[in-house]
Amino acid sequence: MMKQNNSKSIDHIILKRKRMTDSAKALEELRGEIPFLNKYVVGIDTASVENKAEPWVFAPVYLAIRRQRITKPVMPVGSEYAYINNIGLTFHVGEEFRHILSGMRHVYEVISFMGFKAGDRIGHGIALGEDIERWIDRHETVIIPAGEWLENLVWLWGVSISGELNVQIFTEKVSKEILSLAEKYMEKMKSLTLEILYEAYLRKFQLWHDNIFENMKNMLDEAWGVCYYNTRFVGQAVKTPPSHGGNTGSIPVRTAEI
Repeated sequence: MMKQNNSKSIDHIILKRKRMTDSAKALEELRGEIPFLNKYVVGIDTASVENKAEPWVFAPVYLAIRRQRITKPVMPVGSEYAYINNIGLTFHVGEEFRHILSGMRHVYEVISFMGFKAGDRIGHGIALGEDIERWIDRHETVIIPAGEWLENLVWLWGVSISGELNVQIFTEKVSKEILSLAEKYMEKMKSLTLEILYEAYLRKFQLWHDNIFENMKNMLDEAWGVCYYNTRFVGQAVKTPPSHGGNTGSIPVRTAEI
């Protein structure tokens, strides 16, 4: 039953990603074909419920619109040529998060995996300005989907061992918690390693081609969906509202169903 529900969720995300990516390609092609349209259509922005649609869902859209073979540098206007302005990218992220680590990871993902460059913008990025110790004091209890917490730990482990970010973590402790969560919620844990989990995490941001959609669906199905997409909240997220706009009320008897 869990597998069936998860497959439906993954199918929906894959289809939505493909449609959004096709629309992005069409938009950029139009900017290169219709004279001066690029002067009026100057950028794209993503602003949504961050907890329900993480950056990886939109990654192919941003990558597709930044691909060199789609974007044209100039276009003919009469007997002359006019420059086509590069489309700008904005992403509202690090704004709504259950855990401070989730907010920081989301900002990192947008900057690192969405084709961002100088001049592109992060909307809000509240997580980057939080005082960590004060945030911890305000959030003694945090209820978070198992898959989201697992992904936070896998990301933290990956950027730590790669040296990409200068972060100091108790690698052995984090590794044990990752494997413990994976063993509890994943059906094929015997064949999974920390390296495979981190690779699966990275692949979610790739620009998918039609012939690998099914393979990617299977990978997501096995690696992440079981513990993430079947987690349903039934009460308050934390003792005090997370970031801003959290649920109100007292701690419920049960907080999540899997």
